[in-house]
Parts: sequence; C-alpha cells; structure tokens
Amino acid sequence: MRILQQIHDLIKVSVGIDLATVGGSPLARGVKERMAKCGLADEASYIDLIGKSPEELDELVELIVVPETWFFRDEKPFALLQKYVSEEWKPSCPDIPIKILSLPCSSGEEPYTIAMALLDIGLSPEQMRIEAFDISRQALEKAQMGIYHRNSFRSRDMGFRERYFHLTDEGYVLGEKVRRCVAFSRGNMMMPGFAVGKGPYDAVFFRNLMIYLAPKQQDESMAVIDKLLSPSGVLFVGHAESLQALNRGYSPVRYPFCFAYRKSNQCVGQNFPTSMGIRQQRQDDKRTIGTAARAIENGGSKAIRNTLAPWERAEVNVVDKAVHTGRDCRYPEHREVSVDSLALAFEMADKGRTEDARKLCEASLSTSPPKADAYYLLGLLQKSQGFAAEAEICLRKAVYLQPDHVQALAHLALAAEERGDMKAAELFRLRARQADGKQTRN
Repeated sequence: MRILQQIHDLIKVSVGIDLATVGGSPLARGVKERMAKCGLADEASYIDLIGKSPEELDELVELIVVPETWFFRDEKPFALLQKYVSEEWKPSCPDIPIKILSLPCSSGEEPYTIAMALLDIGLSPEQMRIEAFDISRQALEKAQMGIYHRNSFRSRDMGFRERYFHLTDEGYVLGEKVRRCVAFSRGNMMMPGFAVGKGPYDAVFFRNLMIYLAPKQQDESMAVIDKLLSPSGVLFVGHAESLQALNRGYSPVRYPFCFAYRKSNQCVGQNFPTSMGIRQQRQDDKRTIGTAARAIENGGSKAIRNTLAPWERAEVNVVDKAVHTGRDCRYPEHREVSVDSLALAFEMADKGRTEDARKLCEASLSTSPPKADAYYLLGLLQKSQGFAAEAEICLRKAVYLQPDHVQALAHLALAAEERGDMKAAELFRLRARQADGKQTRN
C-alpha cells in the first residue's frame, strides 16, 4: 500500500492527475499489469523504473485513465462557437485565420468537431488554425490516423458523419478536408514551457480535465489558460472548470446550456487571486457581484445591453419576450409553446439574470416533487453572489434527490476544496467521476 501511495504521488507531481478521482483499484490493477509486461516481480523495482523512465510512467497513466469522448459531445458549445465566429470574429478579422486550442484533445474527436462546425458555416481549412494537445501518445496516434468506430458517434444528429466520413472495413475514416484543419502535438500543460510561442488563441476548449486534477494543479492549469487565451477570446469549459473560471475573474457568456466565459474588462492582463485569495476577499467580492447583479436584474437596461455582442443581445431579447409573455419563439415558424420554468431558469442564469433565475427556480421547486436541477442551479446562483455555505446546502439537496448528479458533485468537490476539506473534496470528485462514467455507459 505504501508503494502504491508513492506511485500515486509521483503521478500527481509529474502529470498533475489526482488518481483519487478514479479510485484505488485501477491504480493497483494498472501497476500489476505493467509489472508483468516489464517482467518485474516486486513493486519497489517498478517504482524505481517509472522514476527513471518517463515513457513507462506514460504507459501506466494511459492504462489507468481512459477518457470518454465522442464527436459533438455537448452540442451547444459548438453552436456558440459558430455564432461567435459568424457574427463577431469573422466580420472584424476577415483576412486572418481564427486560432483555436483544444486541450486535452484525447483521440481527436473534439478538435475535429471544431473543424467540422466551422466548415459547416462556410470557413475553409485555410481560414482556421486548430491546435490540439494531449499527453497520451496512443491517443494522438489514433487522432492522426483519423479512423473511428461506433463509440465515437453518440450525438443525436449524425448528419456530420455522412458529410465528413466514409465507411471502410477498418471503421469510419475522416476525410482529408477535416484532418488538415488540425495540428496535433504532445504536451503536458503542467510542465514549464508548455505551448511557448503558440498563443494567443481566439477560442480555447478546456473541458472535463479539472475533475482529475489536484487543487494546486487546478490553479496552475487556469494560469496557463489565462496566458494562452487572447483578451477578446472565448473560453469553453466543462462543469468542473466553471467555478474556477468565475474565481479567476472571467464573465459568463450569455448563451443557454453552455459553459463559456470571457475575460472581464477589468481583468484583462492582470494576475488573478487563487481560491484562497478569493476567500480572504469575500466581502469585497460580494459587494462587487451584488452591484453587477442588481444592474443585470434590470434586464432592459440599455447600458447593460450595449455591453453585449450582437449574437448575445439577440438571445437576451428572445428570452426577455419569453419571460414577459410566457411563450418561447425559438422554434420553426415561431411556433408558440409553453415555457418550462426550470429550463428558462437556466437560460436566465446563463444570461446573468440572477433574480429572474432564482424566482423561476423557486417556482419549479413549488411543484411536487422537487427537482435536483432546481437545487443545483440555486446553488450556483448562491455561489455567484458569494454565499458559499448556502450554495453548498443547495448542492447537497440536489445530490440527495439525485445521487449521481455529476455537476452538483463536481461543484461540491470545489466547495470542499475552498474551505480546506481535501478529504471531502476527493470523495466528491470520485463520486462525480463514477457518476459520469455510469451515465456515459448508459
């Protein structure tokens, strides 16, 4: 057991991955399998080997951590990217290729999805530069081959497969037009000198990695992203990264069901405090957030709307109409349908309309039975206003109602880290990882 802990600590320091998030059994099985492969009889000899051989350490990590990825995983971020490129970036930079980072890129599904999304709106391969990094040699080899199987195709709309792939005896082969849009590189963002000279990027996809990282590496990874993202760029994250983005001074992009952020005007070019620094400045933060929230709650304020990009303003206009009329017009031929209060609450929250979101959550909770998602969103709203204890209570209620609520578990892990309870944080992160894997299999 002591040797396994040493291996666990070595992986955390070298790669940044906290294997507590995947449990102890995969590590023990992985070490046993690699020892047999290397012809070693005892664990002490194996830890000597991985201390001297980065290649063997990579083999062990790849055996233990098996990422889940597929094309167009979560469709909304790619729809937002298309909107951003079409309505903001392209009109202002018509002759410059857009530069996008995918990190970690795994076996290539995400960066290739980015390429397909941009090709679908009329960009040519010459108008985009997509750079993708991962620490896994095996994953990068698969990405560069461009051959995929059924597990990589799980989205509802499979039209992209007809447009960009052809079926062979080996599997679905990605067309050359998409493949030449992406440049793959091996790299570890925890290492000094990572991606030196590569940025800045107009958009960064940094999704579903932080749940594997220890707290120190979480802060370090966001510092790397700060440097790589251009001042006007868009950061796309997963649920596990969303609180870290807020804690570092990023502002949410107003787009429904999408974790996307931009650097706040007052934060561009500055160094942001760590999570400990934010706790020490909690009262200042509450005053700042409260002032912003009161301004945004006025909704129709011309001053607030003038701060939005055109594609953000259009979304706010539609949701404003839904709030006041009880009807949602974002359907073919503007067909009127009843608005679900909880779904609309999430849209209000995405657009910074915190008070509207809170009221809609409470309306949803007044029904029977209460919904886990309503408590989850209330928790996020409380957190955004600086009420950490109240936020954690709401998140715990969400998990009580739905024990496998991945997002609530991930935010509970971050909340536990912020109050210094690392043991609880590890348990929540493990539960989140297990729940995410279970949902993916289903």
